[in-house]
Amino acid sequence: MKKFINYARVSSAVHQGVDGLGIAAQLDSMRSFVARVGGNVLAEMVEAQSGAVDERPQLLAAIALAKKSGATVLIARLDRISRDAAFILTLRKQGVEFLCADMPDADSFQISLYAILAERDRLRIASNTRAALQAAKR
Repeated sequence: MKKFINYARVSSAVHQGVDGLGIAAQLDSMRSFVARVGGNVLAEMVEAQSGAVDERPQLLAAIALAKKSGATVLIARLDRISRDAAFILTLRKQGVEFLCADMPDADSFQISLYAILAERDRLRIASNTRAALQAAKR
């Protein structure tokens, strides 16, 4: 039976919250996936932290537990592990096994492309946020 460490992340504790709907939706997605494939969830790690920040305690704990137990880190969507393409590609290169519940059949090439698109989204979101804050100041 395949073993999983579920990892869920929201960007902001203030607006999205660890107890908010974003986390609940991610956990539901991962739990449904595990039930479909007949797997076993060993742990669930949850945190509120920007995807642009690489040093996330719960992600690091999920990776360590996955390596120790031979489990796969399961995420609802690729952008939940990071919106930094280099970070995602480094995880792959280091042998961190992770799987996206929304695209379980994606190969390394596809993950690389989606990682670049996730980073592009992060840059777009940051730009839109800056523009909105400047408009609010005016």
